[in-house]
Amino acid sequence: MRWLRIVSFTIQPSEIAKLGLVIFLAYFLTKKEEKIRSFSFGFLPTLVLSGLVIVLILKEPDFGRRSF
Repeated sequence: MRWLRIVSFTIQPSEIAKLGLVIFLAYFLTKKEEKIRSFSFGFLPTLVLSGLVIVLILKEPDFGRRSF
């Protein structure tokens, strides 16, 4: 099941993950402001986390497309 029903509306967990990723990255980059220029402390962790979320979202089957 790829949809969560909350009271009277439904939402996909991947939408929550995308919003959470943006909020976390904003927080992370704000706190590590002085280390952003460093590849291993600034760029690499954000790249790994973003890549993980993107891969998980891409692995979800797309039930919206129909093959005729």
